[in-house]
Amino acid sequence: MTNDMGMPLKRVRDWFQMAEIHCPTTYDQMALATCSDCAVPSVRIVLLKDITDFGLVFFTNYASHKAQDIASNPLASAVLHWAELKRQVRVTGRLEQTSPAL
Repeated sequence: MTNDMGMPLKRVRDWFQMAEIHCPTTYDQMALATCSDCAVPSVRIVLLKDITDFGLVFFTNYASHKAQDIASNPLASAVLHWAELKRQVRVTGRLEQTSPAL
């Protein structure tokens, strides 16, 4: 996913690393919003695994309702919120399946 506010991924990674220290139980939680092929929106919390030069990497079950939404409509939006740091980041973009090794 790419950040729709133009914030460089390096800054998001820096905030993510700060959140790991200051928000150890919630730093890796991300609200992910997808939409079905019938345009029905759905949002849930997923585990953010990494922030790379290409975007955000998160865990999902490939057999889940969320995965079905992604397969039919790969556009999504997400929010990272770190209350303790008084920071949040909104991202939007196209989702792509990565290697299970990531």
